[in-house]
Amino acid sequence: MVNTWTTRDGEMADEIAWRVYGDRADGLTALLEANPQLAQLPPMLPAGLILSLPDLPEITADDDTLIRLFS
Repeated sequence: MVNTWTTRDGEMADEIAWRVYGDRADGLTALLEANPQLAQLPPMLPAGLILSLPDLPEITADDDTLIRLFS
């Protein structure tokens, strides 16, 4: 399911990704891939942009990309 986000003046893509996806490293990448028009805009986004927020795949304990700092 794809959700949307309407920007407020001065928000930044990385801030939105953090609010939506938490500390997932792939959150910002997914946001930028779903909204390629962001590459044309300054870092501080204007108000009123409607951004697509794609769902991220779930990470499982078996996932080879999972890095555990502490066990």
